Amino acid sequence: MAEKREQHTKKNVYNYVKEHHRKGHSLGRIKKWLVMYGYDGSFVSGIIRRFRARQFARTSALSAFIVALVLLFVSVPFFKPNISGAAVASLQGCCIDNSGICRSDTRDFCNSEGSIYIKYSCFDLPYCSNNTLP
Repeated sequence: MAEKREQHTKKNVYNYVKEHHRKGHSLGRIKKWLVMYGYDGSFVSGIIRRFRARQFARTSALSAFIVALVLLFVSVPFFKPNISGAAVASLQGCCIDNSGICRSDTRDFCNSEGSIYIKYSCFDLPYCSNNTLP
């Protein structure tokens, strides 16, 4: 029974501290008032310490969330998506045969023996001897 009453008292004092702190009173002044009302100084100090810890945790969590959002929105433009839908399928690559001739054909042409298909444009490849279109 006494333990239940103590929990109820802690809750009431905590709510008193929270309410008056919202109104703009300092925690030192609230502690002074509670001690004047007859509460033990160490009891009130424990309640205020718990209030400060919760306030700090709430502020830290909010700050971390804001920093994470800012980092997310800042970093998004720097990453290119790996898959961009149908545009990837319609891009043509470069087909290089044994003699080093580069052709901007589809992959079907490169199925012949001695040809290799590269996903990049022929005009971007420095080692091609002839950059011609079919």
